[in-house]
Amino acid sequence: MDTMRVIIENWPSSSWLNIWAPIAIALFALGVSIYSSYLTRRGVVLSHRPYAFVQTFAYRDNEQKLVTALRTVAVRCLNAPAQTVRTEYAYSVVRNNRVEEEVVDTRRDDVTQVLYPVDPGVNQVTYTIDFDLESLTGASDIQKLFRTVTMEYKDISSERHYRFEGKWEYDRAGKTWKPLRLIAD
Repeated sequence: MDTMRVIIENWPSSSWLNIWAPIAIALFALGVSIYSSYLTRRGVVLSHRPYAFVQTFAYRDNEQKLVTALRTVAVRCLNAPAQTVRTEYAYSVVRNNRVEEEVVDTRRDDVTQVLYPVDPGVNQVTYTIDFDLESLTGASDIQKLFRTVTMEYKDISSERHYRFEGKWEYDRAGKTWKPLRLIAD
């Protein structure tokens, strides 16, 4: 009991500033650290959104020539995984300076289709419309042939929706699709 009394009586006295200043500095540093962590997380989330888009699908034949598949498109994804919500494929034919025939195929993805950003040669989703497009490309009465694809997709980790829209015109000389308008948000 005497030793405890000796320790308490001989305890050095310190000023208020010596005790509370380090505590205040530590709390301020903790606050700055938490705020910095918040800003970093927000920046990472904003910069790692998915970018999904549609391209003309082509493959190499036995002679290593590039062949465009007219009815097929390749859906690609960059930067982060994306989940498709709705995709609409429309083909329109122009005869006598007006649109005469339009084939629309709207696909709502009831089954979750997730696109992963990997090597584009390895990971791609293709979609082929059930429509006799090859007979239209050789028809002489057709002035123009257009393909429009609208895709709505979202980030897997959030509910924010994004949109891609593309319009292509068929080039008879090159036997491929020429992009007219590609819009993404």
